[in-house]
Amino acid sequence: MVQNYEPRSHSLIIITVWSLWYARNKLTHEGIAKRVEDVTNFVLSYCHELARISTSFSHPSRHGQDCWIAPIVSAIKINTDASFNGPGRLSSSGIIIRDYDALILGCCHCVNHNITSVFFAKAMAVLQGIQFAIDLGLQRVVMESVNKSVISKLLSTDFDMSEIGQITRDIKEMTANFVECRFTFSGRQSNAPAHALAAEGLRLCTDRYWVEEAPPFVDRLAAQDRRSQEPP
Repeated sequence: MVQNYEPRSHSLIIITVWSLWYARNKLTHEGIAKRVEDVTNFVLSYCHELARISTSFSHPSRHGQDCWIAPIVSAIKINTDASFNGPGRLSSSGIIIRDYDALILGCCHCVNHNITSVFFAKAMAVLQGIQFAIDLGLQRVVMESVNKSVISKLLSTDFDMSEIGQITRDIKEMTANFVECRFTFSGRQSNAPAHALAAEGLRLCTDRYWVEEAPPFVDRLAAQDRRSQEPP
């Protein structure tokens, strides 16, 4: 009986049926045959995005809003996010690196090709954020991502058999370049600069890096984060 399934299973069943119905209509009315791989990737991506949205609504932060929290004095915080274009199999990683004073040490947006899902895109953003931190010679970092599933896999000691398994293994190996590296989850509002960078990268479809500076739209968002650190 369907009512015996967990809520997550309900969502998977509904989204799968909807996707199959949509694929059938495309074939019947337009003569366009969807590949099984494309339908599967769409279902997985939609489920991951739905889970992310549900998590952000069910975990309100203090003061009723989600705000960026500065790292401790000796650490640097890396925030990442990704924008995904399913039909084009493209993603853009948005990355911003700040210190305990919320000052920007670097930021970037990077375009990736042959990306199969939102889940994969978010994992790529973390990988590229770690690489950017290594390039900057940072030693103690906190990696913060809006995707709880990616963070959970990075914190797990189990062998990752998912579609991002190779990425998580690469990230774990890369942490050997740091004296300390921690992984944490953040809500969407606390990750606004990284999200804006990801969206801009996908719009421009190009890579761009800034060191100890940022484009004006990122500066404005980062300034809001700095104000949130000030005592009331």
